[in-house]
Amino acid sequence: MAVVAPAPLALVEVTGSDRVTYLEAVTSQALADAKPFTVRGALHLDVHGAPLQQFDVLVHPERLWLLCPTAEVADAVVSVLGGRTFLSDATFTRRDDVAVASLRGDDARDVAAAAGLDVAPAHWDSDDEVVRVGRAAGIDLLGDGDAVDAAVAHLVEVGARAGDASDLADARIVAGEPAW
Repeated sequence: MAVVAPAPLALVEVTGSDRVTYLEAVTSQALADAKPFTVRGALHLDVHGAPLQQFDVLVHPERLWLLCPTAEVADAVVSVLGGRTFLSDATFTRRDDVAVASLRGDDARDVAAAAGLDVAPAHWDSDDEVVRVGRAAGIDLLGDGDAVDAAVAHLVEVGARAGDASDLADARIVAGEPAW
C-alpha cells in the first residue's frame, strides 16, 4: 500500500549564469546536456573520489534545484559548494520555505495518477503550487506548506495511507533504494 508522509529532504536553489558549468565541474554529473524538467543524481566527491554529499539536480530553465537527502547535506552543499564559486556566477541558497512530502509503496504510481499528481521517473513538473518529482518508487512533493498539505490530503483521499518517516524508510528499503 502507498504511504505518504513528510520527508526529511531539503532544497537548495542555484542561480547565476555559471550554475550549470560550475556544478558540472564540481560534481560527478554531466549537466550541460540536461533538458529542462529532468532530474539527475549527483555526488560531490573529495580528492580521493569518496562521496561527500549526494543530491538530485532538478533542471529548470532559469535555475537549478538541488534536492538533498537531509537538511545537514543541504547546509554542507551551501557552505562548501556555494562557498567555493570564486569568480563563477553561481549562488547557492537554502530554501527553508519549502515543505517536502514523499509518496512511496508498491502502488504509489497508481495513487499518484489517481490524484492527478503523477510524473515520470527522473522528471519533474509543477502546477505553480506544488513541484512533483518522479521517482521509480513514487513521487516527492515540494512547495509551500499549505499546498503540500493539500496534495498529501488528496493522496490520502484517493488511497494512500498517511504515515511517518519510518514508513518512508521501510518503503525505501523494500524498493531497494539506498539511503545517504
